[in-house]
Amino acid sequence: MKLGYKIIIALLLIVAIILYSKGSVKKEQERYIKRVSSLLTDIRRRDYFAFHNELLPQRAQQVSIEKVAEFMGGISIKKSSQIELKSIEENNNSYKINGIVVSKESSIPFEMQFKESNNTLLLEQTKVGNSSLEDDKGLFPMDGKK
Repeated sequence: MKLGYKIIIALLLIVAIILYSKGSVKKEQERYIKRVSSLLTDIRRRDYFAFHNELLPQRAQQVSIEKVAEFMGGISIKKSSQIELKSIEENNNSYKINGIVVSKESSIPFEMQFKESNNTLLLEQTKVGNSSLEDDKGLFPMDGKK
């Protein structure tokens, strides 16, 4: 085979590898965008129970529905809002996602931390705008005082 053909084949292989790697990165980002979008839709709709069900099981035991309602109370997200991811940090099956919810009127920064369990991203911690999801301190379990 002539040298020119070998160079063309090598270039085509390099381009194919680059396109494949970019496609897999984009697919992974779409996974995070879909997950974040679902949670932000729950916040926009004030669907406390759906949001609570998306929490990591250990975290769901620490956070009551009332705390979820309190967390969502100060957040206003428009239906036409778009999500922009700023960074994704991966650390031992844990993912920290930073981004902005952008609408015509405002932009709201968010930070969400997920843990992967059975190929599902479950929410561990979140902060949207000035609201942060807090634990119930001293409410569960009952402290036994009469």
